Amino acid sequence: MERKEFLKTIGVYRRKLNIAGFLEMLMFTMLIGLGVGILFQGISFITPFYYANIWSVGAVTLAFGAAFVCSVIKRTSMKDAALAMDKFGFRERIITAYENLEAKGAMVELQRRDAMEVLKNNKDNIKIPIWPSMKKIVVVLTMLALMLVLMYIPSPVKERAKELHELAEATKEKQEEVEEMVEELEELAQEELTAEQLAALQEMIESLEASMQEFEQASSVQELATATEKLEYKYENMSSQLGDISQLLESGTNISPMTVEAMQELAQQMQDLSGNQSLASGSNSQDGNGENGQEGQNGQNGQNGQNGQNGQGQEQGNGQGD
Repeated sequence: MERKEFLKTIGVYRRKLNIAGFLEMLMFTMLIGLGVGILFQGISFITPFYYANIWSVGAVTLAFGAAFVCSVIKRTSMKDAALAMDKFGFRERIITAYENLEAKGAMVELQRRDAMEVLKNNKDNIKIPIWPSMKKIVVVLTMLALMLVLMYIPSPVKERAKELHELAEATKEKQEEVEEMVEELEELAQEELTAEQLAALQEMIESLEASMQEFEQASSVQELATATEKLEYKYENMSSQLGDISQLLESGTNISPMTVEAMQELAQQMQDLSGNQSLASGSNSQDGNGENGQEGQNGQNGQNGQNGQNGQGQEQGNGQGD
């Protein structure tokens, strides 16, 4: 066996040992990761835990990554592979030949050739198990199946967790919306307005800040709906007030047109948020339906009149014939 082939043979078994080491480490880390994932799922049945599935999958993913990193750090070297191969009856011939590859001398050359020849004739006897024991595989697969089943089993607590999550998302969205309105009102309050107008703007700001507190304290969908309804009512009143103020400012000379335009845009924005647009659409739809109904009724009356006229003409014709 030549030197190149000798090293290649050791390299083949080295790769097998690395794979076996990775799979063995994977079984260990997966047991931990799946155990943590099952724990998260168990918690989700006891207390609202919306991100239980994400955390469970994250634990398993982290376990896989940890196994990969550990296997890279503890990867088998060529020397370790040679020592492992010697355990299959080679009596340290392989490790001796590997360590003396660069050595010179007749004795060393003889030992190296002997080791290479023995390895060439008996390398099939080297049986390195790659897969972990079946017991470990069954345990890991069972835990994985259990975690997946727990992920898809519905429960009232999970529904409550979903409700709380949606409530938190909706509340956050409303708070950001109100905060934006407050900032725009504060910018308008920096302009040269009368004391009465500034007081009105400050009152609007305080009212919207109170709405933010209501959204922050909302703990149910019903409370969120109530706070939203109050906010829409406030938007409607504020839109009217801003419209009145902008009309007064248009006749003034000390206020820039940009300020008036910004106030009018904010008033329109609040009007849109108050829900009046949907009411207007519904009113138009109702008017359209009433108009169509009136046209249909007129058409029906016209048709009945035409039928009556035809009947009268036919009766007169029959009378003349007689």
